Amino acid sequence: RQSDHQRRAGLPGARVPREVMRRVEFVSFDHVRVLQLVVAWEACFLAMRRLCRRSSTPTVREHGASYCCSVINASWCTLAGAYLTRHLASMPDESAAHVDPDDPNSWAGVWVKQAAYPFLAWLAMDLAHTAYHFPKLGGADALAHHAGFIALTVLQMSYDLLPVAAAWLLLGELSTLPLNLRWFLLQHGLGESRALFCTNIAFALTFLLVRVAFFWG
Repeated sequence: RQSDHQRRAGLPGARVPREVMRRVEFVSFDHVRVLQLVVAWEACFLAMRRLCRRSSTPTVREHGASYCCSVINASWCTLAGAYLTRHLASMPDESAAHVDPDDPNSWAGVWVKQAAYPFLAWLAMDLAHTAYHFPKLGGADALAHHAGFIALTVLQMSYDLLPVAAAWLLLGELSTLPLNLRWFLLQHGLGESRALFCTNIAFALTFLLVRVAFFWG
């Protein structure tokens, strides 16, 4: 049984009334913008790599740039996702189910799509780096995770469906922040520190909150 909040917000599993459904049709997808943003992310990666090369820790010098870019992406996604989820969750079913240019609430759905472009470009860039350095930056699970999220994001953006779900997926990057902090702590030999203990707790709580309890609850 779905909660009133889920039914109102149009979250996965919620029953969207038949009268607000529409035929699924391709709307638009700006692949040129994605490529431009991939280039921008790669420039960010190169800048972070130059910064990380000052580190005294070999693993940070070698792979720290990828984690720095992940922090930047997660920060942006968290802020955009929180703002847009807050607005979309209180909107009518029609606005939560799809983006309609004639809907006065369509601004939120449109901004979800715009916010997803940098996220999609980062996923593509990070997927390429993870595959190139395989398995140092991540194993097959990381590759599958990125590929799955790319597919979901492209589908939502191309067909303008469930903007509230897309906003929540952006907000899900909140749990990535303590996960990246955990990596940096481990690389600096703080595996037994109180800081790592608190970071592990923060990761577990944020992961359960934004990726399990609310989204699938």
